[in-house]
Amino acid sequence: MQQIITNLWEIIKQTDSMIQAEEQIQAYMESVLCECVGTLMEQMDQVIKEDKQQ
Repeated sequence: MQQIITNLWEIIKQTDSMIQAEEQIQAYMESVLCECVGTLMEQMDQVIKEDKQQ
């Protein structure tokens, strides 16, 4: 979580306008969400595989 906040702060500091910052933050948060959902799906898949083996 701390890394996400740090990255958001860096995006805000590096952009010239809030519109540009908002666009970059949206893209960054979409990638974070995709990564989280991917991890969740992998974990669910593992649980389902283990359950079917029993």
